[in-house]
Amino acid sequence: MILQVIYVLFFKSMNGTAEGGAMENGAGDGGKDEKKHTKNGLEKELNELECLLTAQRTALEIITNLCCTDDEEEVWEDLDSSDASSDEMLTADVDMEGSDETVLSHLCVQSEVHGAFVGNNLVPRVMCKTNFPSAEVHTILSGYGRGKKLLKSIEVLQSRSLLCVSNMVSGMDIEALGGMDKLHLIWENLSQLALNKQAVESADLLEAVTSAMRATIQKLAEHKSPKFSSVVPSDLQFVFELGQQSSHPPVKANAVRILSTIGCLLAKQMEPHSLLKNIGTFLVEIVSKDQELWVVAEALDAIFDVFAEDHLDSVVREIGLTDKLKAVAPQLKAKIHQQKRSLGDHLPIIMTARTNLMRFIKYKS
Repeated sequence: MILQVIYVLFFKSMNGTAEGGAMENGAGDGGKDEKKHTKNGLEKELNELECLLTAQRTALEIITNLCCTDDEEEVWEDLDSSDASSDEMLTADVDMEGSDETVLSHLCVQSEVHGAFVGNNLVPRVMCKTNFPSAEVHTILSGYGRGKKLLKSIEVLQSRSLLCVSNMVSGMDIEALGGMDKLHLIWENLSQLALNKQAVESADLLEAVTSAMRATIQKLAEHKSPKFSSVVPSDLQFVFELGQQSSHPPVKANAVRILSTIGCLLAKQMEPHSLLKNIGTFLVEIVSKDQELWVVAEALDAIFDVFAEDHLDSVVREIGLTDKLKAVAPQLKAKIHQQKRSLGDHLPIIMTARTNLMRFIKYKS
């Protein structure tokens, strides 16, 4: 029942607005009464549109929450805590074994909800809500106060849509998402959104885009998409730039995780892929230069995951990875000592990364 309500609020209402022509001028050449009527009509339609955006945002939040239950989230949090408390378990992957980034898919959408999502074609419909308004509409709305408020509401709706996409991609099986080709199309659409000027200028929106990208690339990696073998540096240049240029730590962390996922898949090839040099150089640069310790820890974890295998030692030597990590180790230790009291929830992953760093250096040396 609740999914039918969401459908009416989120989709049918939007169709009604589009058919009603909320932004039509319709002013003819009448007198003052007609102009007043037109103005009042526009104000009424703007009020209705604001209510519609609020309803859509609420619907998206409900859909997002339906993708994973609180109990399941607590299970994964408990697993994370358990991992963080055991140095032996945390460092096992670095000790000659490597790690497998292509973890099993954690499907957490209940079967009834899953069926309703598929039956209502929810994924592509939600993806439609991630699109930016046209340049013409953006210009018109930017010209007056209520229009600017409306643009902000649309941006919030986009962020909610992207979070919803992220959860649905993570929580649904690949067939329900439309298969490998549809998932690649979602990745391409998200990539275009990440390059959009409006996204680049909004930290929250860019974080939402990169989070959805991260979920999508993880799902593709889990199912070993054959397209990864033909990826070239230019395909991922915008991800490298996001990690290097963004001033928003969550965006940097998402870029690191995206490249880590791709790197782990490429690392399985016995003949080292040329892109691994680019990924390794990017990651060690984050480790050396970034001021956020938890982002540095994410980059270190990515290095351990991608370059653990012995057959990649030639790449490790070529980019001088071990020497660069040796140089950064004392700096990392000093930063952790200085900032320890302010690291909060990030402290376990940072301390684990420091421990694994010394083990990795010792092994690769």
